[in-house]
Amino acid sequence: SGGHALKGSDVKKLRKSALEVLGPSVSEEDLNAILPSKADVQLVKMSNKAIVFTVANQPLFFDPDGKGHVFPTVYTLWAFPAAVKSLLTFSEVSPKVLGGADLMLPGVIVPPAGMPEFAADEMMVLRIPDNPYPFA
Repeated sequence: SGGHALKGSDVKKLRKSALEVLGPSVSEEDLNAILPSKADVQLVKMSNKAIVFTVANQPLFFDPDGKGHVFPTVYTLWAFPAAVKSLLTFSEVSPKVLGGADLMLPGVIVPPAGMPEFAADEMMVLRIPDNPYPFA
């Protein structure tokens, strides 16, 4: 699971993918705060075929199957907590999810305005009420 530095053209591709996945609330200037265009980005291949992209040893994005679908890590989402739609859960549920359990519907808090609309394959984050930062 060694790593190597990304070439400048690949950093540019990663930045493009990052902006697409983070959505319109994150500008190129915003992205510069964590992933500058001249950043020393390391690509680390994991034993399960996943790829992790790091800057200064901070994992910022990952590709779970090595097929080019890039997702932000929670470290990136802490920089942009409103970039991805979220579901709310109870604080008692968070350690179970972090331990690998699936989130079940009884563990989801339905906001007074109702559940947000989302597609079956849409990326969502999980957080607890009164904390804007996602944990999963």
